[in-house]
Amino acid sequence: MVFCLVSDLEVGREVRALQGDKIQVIISHEDAIKKHGKYLLEGEVIQISRFVVAPSTEQFRPTKNPYRLNINFGSKIEVCGENISSVEFDFVSFEEINMDDKPDETLKDIIGVVKEHGILEPYQYKGEVAYKIKLIITDER
Repeated sequence: MVFCLVSDLEVGREVRALQGDKIQVIISHEDAIKKHGKYLLEGEVIQISRFVVAPSTEQFRPTKNPYRLNINFGSKIEVCGENISSVEFDFVSFEEINMDDKPDETLKDIIGVVKEHGILEPYQYKGEVAYKIKLIITDER
């Protein structure tokens, strides 16, 4: 998962995924804040793994997304730099996913398989230079 941070929240952080959707990220324990907080800077491109997806609390929801990411001490955050193409993805086929023996409560977010991709292109977003890559995906049907 790659995010570009757009604004800070006092306890959590609000991030914008590359496609433009926002989701709240919560770091609630002091040890986790000390470990991960330094990576969550506005404008940084980061990769987050080993996080928990939870329903967003209606009363304190800073985004319209019904879910939030909870980052704890065991989570992993890596700064990717400006070159998003340096992030390595390890996609598997739908057949492998269907044969997976992980419990039903495991989150599997499958959009499709990347069939073709373009190059990293700059564009203007709120007066700043941002980057995008055009992807063509398929569901293998």
